[in-house]
Amino acid sequence: MAGLTASNYSDILKEDYQDRIVNQLEESNALLQKIEKTSEYIDGRYAYQPLAIGRNEGISYIDEDEEYSGPDFQKHDKATFKLRYVYLTLGVTGQVMALSQTNKGSFKRGLQNEVEGGLVDMRKDLNRMSWGDGTGVRALVNTKTVAALKSTALTIPIRNDVTNHWSRTGWLNANARVDFMQLKDATPAGTFLWSVNNTISARLNATQISIDTFFKNGASNVGLQTQSISIGVYRAGSRNKVPYGLAALVTTGNPPHGALNFGSIDRTAAGKDFWKAPVLTSAGLQPISQELLDSALDEADLACNEWPDCGMTSHPVARRIAGITLGDRRQRFGPMMVLDGGWKGVMWGEIPIYVDPDATKNVLYMLNTKYIVMHQNGPFAWIDEQNGVLVKVNRKDAWEATLRKYCNLAASRCNCNVGLFSLDPLSNAA
Repeated sequence: MAGLTASNYSDILKEDYQDRIVNQLEESNALLQKIEKTSEYIDGRYAYQPLAIGRNEGISYIDEDEEYSGPDFQKHDKATFKLRYVYLTLGVTGQVMALSQTNKGSFKRGLQNEVEGGLVDMRKDLNRMSWGDGTGVRALVNTKTVAALKSTALTIPIRNDVTNHWSRTGWLNANARVDFMQLKDATPAGTFLWSVNNTISARLNATQISIDTFFKNGASNVGLQTQSISIGVYRAGSRNKVPYGLAALVTTGNPPHGALNFGSIDRTAAGKDFWKAPVLTSAGLQPISQELLDSALDEADLACNEWPDCGMTSHPVARRIAGITLGDRRQRFGPMMVLDGGWKGVMWGEIPIYVDPDATKNVLYMLNTKYIVMHQNGPFAWIDEQNGVLVKVNRKDAWEATLRKYCNLAASRCNCNVGLFSLDPLSNAA
């Protein structure tokens, strides 16, 4: 029997895995399943989202024989979203290929762990993206001076409180390559704290790291020794290159730490209230109550003349909402159910609220997905150049295949969505 060639292996990846990859990654959570995905408005590296920002004022009420008003038009603008570039690279050793040269099934079994594991990891990252703000920050380090940090071990993440609710322990994995960067809006993206070429880049062997690995007494960080700094942890090289998520869409402000404004529109500028989403928050944790949830619906109705069509939240918040629906103040938590699309969650009236394992802590987003869109050049697909999907790794007995997608999350109306922040799922108020 003739041996399989690299071209045969590439065909296996395309024919046996392409559809599965699209099905798993394009709808990896309830949000991505529900929203529209389009390439219609992409031009080059940007997507241009049409916006309706004003009404026709050609309306008049007149007496007999008076002139009615002249014509007017709907007011339109556009938001500009830069596409973000998302990649997943899988590796297979030359040994696996050589030992399966006469057996297609053997090669598929050899690929199974890599492909399935890679899809699970990519889905996890897409979830993280869906909840994020476009900066790519995964965790925070306590605000201390560098000198103080030098004398201690660093636990990542140290901080995960209500003011930094998008920081999650589950977003850091052992053996990940990470960057430590100063969290400061005035710091240009790409300016790192320390190391060769001003970069702190390290591989996590565990969540406990000796800070001496990163902060040393070199000339490059002398000026930081007495500064009070706040440090973010990022996937290596990814700062401000991650697609937008709900934290960038459902807010009254702009994404922090040097990220591009959502849609390149400054929400803090005069006349840009249409680009702000209503937010119900508190200086401390606030009880989850029927009144608070109904207030969120009212906010959306007042701004958009529509209720949200779904919610997204964490398991504790969802169970607290389920407890409220039972109508028993003594019952703190209630059961969840399987909702449309096979996702777990609870119902608030007729509105499904989906739970997500990577949800932001103490947050509930009430969303009108009709006005949320994923601009993309197409679904995830293999990079398939002249030599096929599989590419030889330089100076190694190994091959790699890469999936890619160019995309970014956008919206035509932000104010149809509502954010409830600083929620206390342990509160028994109802």
